[in-house]
Formats: sequence, C-alpha cells, structure tokens
Amino acid sequence: MKKIISLLLINSFVSGASQVDAPKKTVVLDQVVAVIYVNEAPDLGSKEEIDDTPEIITKQDVERAGFDGRNHTTESKIEDKMFCAKAKSLKMSMSDEDVDRYLEKAHMNPEQQLMLASRWFYDGLAEFKAALKDMYLSNMSLSYEVESNLVISEADVQTYYEQNPVWLEAEYEIQTSFVPADQNNRQQLQAKLEKFVKTKKDFKNLVWDDAIVLRASEISPANQFLVDLALGEICFKPVSNGFDLFKMVLIRPDRLQPLVERRLEIINHLRNERHPQVVEQVKKDLRAKASVYYPTQY
Repeated sequence: MKKIISLLLINSFVSGASQVDAPKKTVVLDQVVAVIYVNEAPDLGSKEEIDDTPEIITKQDVERAGFDGRNHTTESKIEDKMFCAKAKSLKMSMSDEDVDRYLEKAHMNPEQQLMLASRWFYDGLAEFKAALKDMYLSNMSLSYEVESNLVISEADVQTYYEQNPVWLEAEYEIQTSFVPADQNNRQQLQAKLEKFVKTKKDFKNLVWDDAIVLRASEISPANQFLVDLALGEICFKPVSNGFDLFKMVLIRPDRLQPLVERRLEIINHLRNERHPQVVEQVKKDLRAKASVYYPTQY
C-alpha cells in the first residue's frame, strides 16, 4: 500500500514559510513508529555490498492483529521485521504456492481473504499475501536461530542424570500353577506339596504358566509373601478349590534407571527448559546488530 507518512504533526512548517505555501489541511493516512536498519556494516576494507534499505513500521502495522491472532506491540513488530530480514539474508523463501496451501488449510477462500485484507487495511490480496509470507519467514528464521543455539551437550545430559536420579522399583518375575483339590484328597495333596516345595521332587504333571512380571507396588497386601521368596523358591497358597503355586523366576531389586533409558527424556526436558531463555537471547543478539529509530522521539 502506498502510504502518505507524516513524521511530525506539530510544528510541521518551518519558521518563515509563507502562508501561501502552507497547505490548508494535512491528512495523515499512517504514521511511522520505527525505522530499522537490520544489516550490519561489512568489515573494514571489505568489498561486500549490503542492502541498507531500512525496514519501516507504521502505526497501522502495529494495530493489525497477527495472522496467528496475537496482538502486536511496536517491539514485537520490530522483532518480526528483523527476523524476516534475517530469513531473506539466509535465502529462505516461501512461494506463492506455499501461501495458497497455507490459506487452503486454514479453510479461507478468496472471498474471505479479500474481506480480511480489507478489514486489516491491506492494499488488496497481493499485499495481504506478502504480509503472510513475511510472517512465515520471520517464524522460520526465529526457529532456525533457536535450533542452532539450543545445543544440549553430553556433559549437560550427564550432569542432569546425576543430579536427578530416578529409581526403578523392584520387579518380580513369577510363574504360577494350580493344583485342584476336593475334600477327599485336600490334606493328602497339601502334605505332598509341602514336601515338593522343599525338594522340588515327586510331583508329576505339574504345568507352569508363562512367567508374569509384577512391580512391588502391584503386589497386594494379601500376597506380600511373594516378596520374601528367594530366586527359584516355590510356595503354595490354599484356595477354595485347590492350591495356587508360585515360583520365583527372576528378581530385579530397586535400582537406578540407566542413562541409556533416560537420554531422550533428559534431552527433551533440557530443551524445553532452556527454550525460552534461548529465544530471548537470540532476539537480544539480533537486536544488538540492528539500529532502531523511533521518529516520535525526535
């Protein structure tokens, strides 16, 4: 959109100007709130040419809601402009086809696009889509800079692992079996089982089920006797229609979870924890390389 910009509304006319030369009325369509010079000057003696065209932010730019729905401030618009310029310097781009796909995914037909462009004071769809490209490039540039600086070293992982241990509770791998009994043979079978658990002999046709793994917290108070079984030990428990048998196959005591099992979780945790600080540092570093002027302050 072509803008008529008034930088100074008060004392607009220089002292001594004739009334004939002064306009009867000044119409301000927009107002510049910030001027940004993004590119750094080349090293002394360098023949590299830089684009020193400033980025302009107007009051209308700030007052527009973002495509993501957030409200802008002058400072947030400055950041967007800087990251967009950074993206272009890194040869990042968004094609017209990418824009159309984005709008299609947002379920926004051309009529709705034009209505939104008009509501936000864009000079037609071309400027509307150009602003969408700038937003995309700004976000892409920010993400690139953050990812480049969000480095989690092996030492970071090791330190977090040592300072934040995770203990795994004891686990018991147990096989079970069942021996049916009735009133006629119950006492005889119980005596035979008592001998069997001591000698592991003289009990034919006993079929063990596949082993199950129980954590210590999963064993009910009524079955706490299982925790006291030694490796390979067998015990039985009378039930209404027979005897339940238990054999301890494997014991995993309380133990520190190994680093190899926690590495990905630790890296993700540290990345999430450091992300906000890295974002702020990236913004601060880019801002330090730019020059920003606020016309309203002069």
